[in-house]
Amino acid sequence: MTGKTRRTIRRGIATLASATLIAAGTASPAGADSTSEPTVRVDIWNGRSAYSGTTTMRFFLMTDTVGYPLISDEAYAAAAEHGLARIDLLADGVLVGTTTDQPWTITWDPSTLPEAPVRLTARSYDQAGHTLDRTFGSSVDHTAPTLRVHQNGYIRAGGEVYVEAADKSRITRIDLLADDRTIDSSAASTTLLHWDRNAIDGPATLAVRAHDTAGNVAEYRRTVLVDNIPPAFTITPASGAYVRGTVLFTASGVRDASGIGSLEVRLAGTWYSSTPTVPKVARVDTRGITDGPKVVQCTAFDRAGNTTTIKRTVTLDNHAPTVTFAKAPKNKARVSKSFPVTAKVTDRYGIARVQVLVNGKVVATDSKAGYRFTINPKKYGKTFTVHLRAYDKAGNLKNSSKRTYRR
Repeated sequence: MTGKTRRTIRRGIATLASATLIAAGTASPAGADSTSEPTVRVDIWNGRSAYSGTTTMRFFLMTDTVGYPLISDEAYAAAAEHGLARIDLLADGVLVGTTTDQPWTITWDPSTLPEAPVRLTARSYDQAGHTLDRTFGSSVDHTAPTLRVHQNGYIRAGGEVYVEAADKSRITRIDLLADDRTIDSSAASTTLLHWDRNAIDGPATLAVRAHDTAGNVAEYRRTVLVDNIPPAFTITPASGAYVRGTVLFTASGVRDASGIGSLEVRLAGTWYSSTPTVPKVARVDTRGITDGPKVVQCTAFDRAGNTTTIKRTVTLDNHAPTVTFAKAPKNKARVSKSFPVTAKVTDRYGIARVQVLVNGKVVATDSKAGYRFTINPKKYGKTFTVHLRAYDKAGNLKNSSKRTYRR
């Protein structure tokens, strides 16, 4: 045995003594020398905080100078040299097994015990019949962990699987399996596990297993579609569009095996996201953003986690145009025959169309600069009103003042 190994075992002895020992005592049978100390003592080597099914209990031999896990020929020789004659295992004071020779193991089956704390005692005997008890607290746990896996049925190579597990004892390991082959593991109870980075497109079986200290296992299993191809789509409004108010940026013409899971839009340094119920549409309120040309970054995430980003330039315009009469009879004028009306309109980003309304109803529309109309008073009553309405390219509108005419 090397010096390094001896130092490691001594540290193991100290840890066992400080962390697991609850009670220790000696007892001598009738006729034995009650003044002598036991020549040998053992601890439980593979002690756990909880047990469930059949377990092979192993022991740790401690002498005055060295400790040995009772799993090797060297340890067996040391046990014989120091006079180890027998080991009993007791659960809450009840004998559950005995061993008198190598490999010095005892099989314990707590499956019929209720879920409750339990005190396990290793009782060692030397050749003179002296005994020493080493006891530590554990528990019986027959309940598998609770397991929650956040998975939507689609995944990509290297994709993340978020897992939450809980248990009244402790989670010792969570495994992620692809077609029953373990591809990632974690000792944390809440963790991100990663799918096979070399996975190819197509169906696969995803499984997650959570293990607790007692050896209980919970499993989640489902069929998933591996999709490694980013989505293809177009975005509306198109590049060069004029927009105002709340704009619905929409992914259309989607081509993707798993479908769009969400759409994120970045405008003027702020991200806007779609909702789970409408994953292809992101609502963007532009009213707090300065007018003018803006670069919009639209990123679509498919349900497997692949992404595609499209950039578009649109012009924000949240200010209405101005519109007045450039030429028309004065207000309250008397008219008897057709008369011309022209409009004077201005807008920073351009006019889309101008309308003339008589008695509140649109009677003509002009989209060419100059915006000329002719009103025939014979089509209307003895008294009627006329006003203009202008729309800019973003859809903002403005009404002019009204003029009243008589004939």
